[in-house]
Amino acid sequence: MAIVQLLKTVWDFLYSQRAEATWGLIWALAIWFIFDLLRLGSYMRGFPRHVRNRLAERSISRLRSRITELERYRQALTLYLSSDRAFYLHALGILFGILPFGCMAGAMMILVSLGFPPGQSVVPFEILALCILVIAIVVGIYGLRLASWDTRAKISEVAAKVDAEIAAMKEMLAARTAHNL
Repeated sequence: MAIVQLLKTVWDFLYSQRAEATWGLIWALAIWFIFDLLRLGSYMRGFPRHVRNRLAERSISRLRSRITELERYRQALTLYLSSDRAFYLHALGILFGILPFGCMAGAMMILVSLGFPPGQSVVPFEILALCILVIAIVVGIYGLRLASWDTRAKISEVAAKVDAEIAAMKEMLAARTAHNL
């Protein structure tokens, strides 16, 4: 009975503070999302690949193109395993890709502080600068994910997962082509 009373008290408190509770939930989900993206076996990053694999299963031509795409990705992982230089150059390229976005957002904010554009624009420069910074953050998260592969064992683990996906898709393709003949 005490647990029921405690739950009722907590519910009453959350209901009376629903705006703050909603914001707390939104921030908690945002923080979970960001930390999940940084994790090696991220659910959020794995979901689009899973969806693309499921969509590829619907036709033989999509299946072949998805296998080709995964094999190219596997070749990049093999290159990372064989040469640290390729891995670090790719990470450096991502870093140099983020820099122009930050510079563009900063330049837009400087223009706003100088009074440009005169009059009312359709989309405020502050919103555009924020959108550019969001793009930089997304690219930065991709760079952090790539940098998390700091050992050969981690790269080998990702490569093994990709190999398993390729093998499963090749089996499915062989079954489908044998079925269609």
